Amino acid sequence: MERYGYSKLAEGSIRLLRLLPDQDKQSQIQCQLFEFALLNSHSTCPYEALSYVWGFDNKPCSITVNSGDLRIGSNLHAALSSLRHSTLERIIWIDALCINQDDMTEKGQQVQSMAKIYAKANCVIVWLGEAADESDRALLEICGAAVESPTNQEDPQKIFSLLSRPWFQRIWVLQEVAAARHVLIKCGSTEIDGYAFCSGLSALKLSYDNFERLRPLVTSVTYLIRGAILRPRHTGPLGGRFSLNIRPLSELVEMYHTRKATERRDKVYALLGMSSDDPTTAGLSIDYTLPWSQVFESLIKYTLSHSLSVKTWDDKEIAVIRSKGLVLGEVCLVERDHDWEDSQKVGIAWKHIYFERYRTSVWKVQASAKSIKEGDVVCLFQEAKNPTIIRPCGSFWVVIMISLPTGPIQQKNTVPQNEVRLNVDQFRSATCSRDLVLIWDWDTHSIESLNNEERRYENLVLEQFENDSLMEELHKIAILANMGLVLRDLHKHAKSEDCIRKVLAIFETTIKNRKDASNSNDCKTSFDITSDMEGIVKLFLHIKGGWLPLQWASEDGHDAIVKQILQKADPNMVDEEGRTPLSWASEKGFGSAVKVLLGTGAVDPDARDKAGWTPLPWAAKNGHEEIVKLLLSTKTVDPDAKEGNDETRGTRRTPLLLASEAGHMEVVRLLLETHKVDLGARDESGGTSLMWAVKNGHTDVVRLLLQTGKIDPNASEEGEVENEGGRTPLMWAASNGNEEIVRLLLNTRRVKSGVREKSSRTAIAFAAESGHGAIVKLLLSTIRAGPDVPDKDGRTPLMLAAEGGFEEIVQLLLHTNKVDINSKDKRGRTPLFLAAKNGHEHIVNILAERNELTYQELQRQVPITSNHEDFLHIRDDDYFEDRCKQLFSDVQHWVTRFSRAGDMRTSRRRDEIDDDVVDNLEAMLINQLDERDDDPAPGLPAHLTSGINDEKIIDRLDNVVLDGTDVDIYLSDRSHRRDVFTAMIMNMIWEFIFTRYLFGLDRHSRQLLKSLERQLAGPPEAGRKWRAITLTLLSQRETARRQLSLDAEAVTNAIFQTVCAVLSPPTNIRNHLRTQLQLVVLDAAELSIEMRTQKAEYMMLPPLHPEYDTNGDLAAPIIFNADMMNECSARTEISNEDLQAHEVVVRMALFPLLVKKGGDDGVGDEEIVVFPTQVLIAPQDTDEAKVMAVPDNSVRERGLEVAAFPADNISLVTETYSEDRILEASNIPQRRIVHARRIKSNNHGSGKRRLGWVREILTKVRK
Repeated sequence: MERYGYSKLAEGSIRLLRLLPDQDKQSQIQCQLFEFALLNSHSTCPYEALSYVWGFDNKPCSITVNSGDLRIGSNLHAALSSLRHSTLERIIWIDALCINQDDMTEKGQQVQSMAKIYAKANCVIVWLGEAADESDRALLEICGAAVESPTNQEDPQKIFSLLSRPWFQRIWVLQEVAAARHVLIKCGSTEIDGYAFCSGLSALKLSYDNFERLRPLVTSVTYLIRGAILRPRHTGPLGGRFSLNIRPLSELVEMYHTRKATERRDKVYALLGMSSDDPTTAGLSIDYTLPWSQVFESLIKYTLSHSLSVKTWDDKEIAVIRSKGLVLGEVCLVERDHDWEDSQKVGIAWKHIYFERYRTSVWKVQASAKSIKEGDVVCLFQEAKNPTIIRPCGSFWVVIMISLPTGPIQQKNTVPQNEVRLNVDQFRSATCSRDLVLIWDWDTHSIESLNNEERRYENLVLEQFENDSLMEELHKIAILANMGLVLRDLHKHAKSEDCIRKVLAIFETTIKNRKDASNSNDCKTSFDITSDMEGIVKLFLHIKGGWLPLQWASEDGHDAIVKQILQKADPNMVDEEGRTPLSWASEKGFGSAVKVLLGTGAVDPDARDKAGWTPLPWAAKNGHEEIVKLLLSTKTVDPDAKEGNDETRGTRRTPLLLASEAGHMEVVRLLLETHKVDLGARDESGGTSLMWAVKNGHTDVVRLLLQTGKIDPNASEEGEVENEGGRTPLMWAASNGNEEIVRLLLNTRRVKSGVREKSSRTAIAFAAESGHGAIVKLLLSTIRAGPDVPDKDGRTPLMLAAEGGFEEIVQLLLHTNKVDINSKDKRGRTPLFLAAKNGHEHIVNILAERNELTYQELQRQVPITSNHEDFLHIRDDDYFEDRCKQLFSDVQHWVTRFSRAGDMRTSRRRDEIDDDVVDNLEAMLINQLDERDDDPAPGLPAHLTSGINDEKIIDRLDNVVLDGTDVDIYLSDRSHRRDVFTAMIMNMIWEFIFTRYLFGLDRHSRQLLKSLERQLAGPPEAGRKWRAITLTLLSQRETARRQLSLDAEAVTNAIFQTVCAVLSPPTNIRNHLRTQLQLVVLDAAELSIEMRTQKAEYMMLPPLHPEYDTNGDLAAPIIFNADMMNECSARTEISNEDLQAHEVVVRMALFPLLVKKGGDDGVGDEEIVVFPTQVLIAPQDTDEAKVMAVPDNSVRERGLEVAAFPADNISLVTETYSEDRILEASNIPQRRIVHARRIKSNNHGSGKRRLGWVREILTKVRK
């Protein structure tokens, strides 16, 4: 039979193969070739296209084509045998048969049209080869997994054998399945739909741990196969450039560069027909006359930037890339898509770029050739369109993903692409780019392999310096220094410091070796060395202006580097904190550096940073005596300079105060010798230098200050929180037990007797409470202060000593014969009662003997301890009073910090404020939240609530104000705004926590327990005991503890969202504030559980609310009641009883009323007030009253419709949290443990009040 001869093919036409049927499978394969005009069709055509692997060059098999003989490969022959039908003919396009392989002109034209040919086929058949290694079972198992998710997966080895076949590894097959409108996978006689094949592989969730190189090959091609079902059958006209528009070329290369190709250039050329962009515009087109190194370089520059430097080799699939780039962030999350194995979710934690809404993004991207992992770095090269993911490898970076697609998925924490672009542009102008040296290696894929290639990479990078060891060393130093800078950009300061210290050590040696290079005759080399060394020093200047590397170099003894940095650093440079090199050197104690800087004559030794500090306070605080001398010798520094300035209000501490606080006696002496310091200067807490020296026990400093004779030993401090502060130095020394300092103060003979602090305690009381007998004895013998002076709670020094069990002090006080042994505090407790209650038997005996009490009288005064069950933690009402005081104080402190943070931001609407002010405020430190702020915050809107769209928040704010005043008037003033926040937060804590039967239990359990309790029969104390035991045991369950944490987080978020709607703090400290709030909420939750698990019935009553008429006008205000309220502002000297007599109106309730029914053992029905409602009264005939007055009632357009008692199904957070649906939290802050000890507090209260009417309130609440 004659050999088949091809005829000339018409332009725009292709050949198709008609495979003739035959019932005899062993018979010769008969075919016919015919022409088909491809360009005339606008939709798919009724032919199939074969995708297969050619195999070896030899052609051992023969078929008959148009009565002629044609030789083909064995793999193609097997495919035709399998495809041949017994009765029907098939129309197929096969490149080896339909293209005249001997006609190079025709071959070139047809290869260019292959994407069109496969796109027009109604089906692409993927031939994997003949059946072997249980391939038929593998395909059937994949098919079964697509139908129903597998439960007991068999040995996957047969599936991996199938996936390891050559077809999955070749580059050209990608275009063939990418163009397909339908794919059929065929292996031997078994075949499966392409979409089912991909679905089954995903459902199997195969582990590629032992086949890591196989994963990217399989996942990338299944992505293309699956897409076939979504491609339209109508392809449109085929004129002009034809592309499948799968993805940009950069992404295609990223996904498929690991595939095999006989010709390296095909790894790029085979993807051009699939690219959605047009690389030909950049000169990247199919041209086999170009060397591989040039093609590879063109690809990199097209993908990233034409400005970068690229080094490639003809015999390697590896490139060394040098360019400047911005460090954007790092990968914080990598999740495989469980539905489709060819995609993954990549979470990025951004650094430096402050997005308006989120600091992280989650993008869905295709699986990359190299696996992305957490900790990988995201950078952006100059002029690049998309970020690049890189990973450190020794001193260099390896490319993990050359171009990260920025198409976002719409889910929480997603940053839209245009927002990323905008913030990157802002980042460019604000941040220094880094010199990056990267390796893009197409041959190495696994993490282990990358680590093993470190030495080879180094040789490739440094091969240009192989004959110049000094230049090579400098180049390595520069690369490693930039690595340290990148780590610093990523906020990995410890690793950055280690890296820079390593650089400093190497550079020190290199500087010393430079003399050898300087003696060289090669002037060019000497110039290059000097230039490179200067470039390295400039890199050091990027870190705190060079002063942080200077510190490390000084610590490690690198003198040569210290000199180099000092020569290059700008002596007046300021960092982001506004600090100069002189400021840093003064703080760190670099005396030689300070001398050099002052010697230039170009620095201002009194320059202030953004916090208002000059170099002198830094040196004084850290006790650098030599530097203090140097600064004072300039005669231009202010030795009494206070912190803070006009723009930023600081803590107002002076160098003398700082040195005294830290105990640096010699520094204090130097400052005093200037005779220009104010000995009475106070800081934000009202403390003086003497006060701080006394507090911290610096005896020598105290002696030095008192020797001046110009300091007031009676100057008291001033606390910001009500009822705190007012202590004198003597009180602090007495409380701390520093007898020597007490003697020094007393020896001045200027200490006033009988001085009290804000809670009315004296120095003797503090010494007695702390158990310092020697100081009590000293005070009693030296000053005239009475030993029996009570504080605001009515507690005398004798009571404090008896309660603490300090027998020596009790004896000392009794021997004065000036104390009343039967005195009672405001709760009616005597010294004997307090000693007995705390188990101090020896003091009970002393007091009983001294008072000559009978047994009956002693029995009446000594509390009898009940024998409670061991597992019940029975507390008395004193304990719960202290817990309420502590919770109230914690809420106030948190509100102070939150309000201060919001005031520093200035307004909830940033666009109303000057951008420079906002930027300055955003850079605040967390510790600034504890600074004093007496001045009102500027720029606050007149009506903060006007921008709040949530009516529920508006109602919460309105419910706080009880005297009819518009809440906006309170919100516009800093102090009153904090009162509003405190009251609102406590109302929400009551609503969400204290109304629960047991906080932390789900609703079903609570309802069941309440139902059971109602069915109990017997005396009330029996029911209380059942409840205490049951709830105690339930609260100890691990599930209940976990649920408590989740519920507490939900309450925290509800409160935080509410207060942020009124006044938003800076974003950089929100998490810190939320964490601190959660500690307060957890404390409240623990308190509520303790209350519910007592035999006595403790109840926190609903917040107070006045009566309003139908128009929303105030009908009946709340009048002060001394039995249930305590006025807590401490701004009036009028007693609670007088306030009740004058029928003063209550304007705000900051903390609800806590009552108790029954004794500690649950017996009895007597009701007492454990902790009164903490209220603020309306201003009376003062300037404040005029300011707070409401013009008319029309401003209250909303009536206050508040239920007296909450429903059981109250919502925690609108649309987000609810009592029965609490979102899981990944990180719950550790709870503060509340011990069973007494919690000391200076807040004054009204004590216990036995009230019969409380029973009615309790009855209403239970109903």
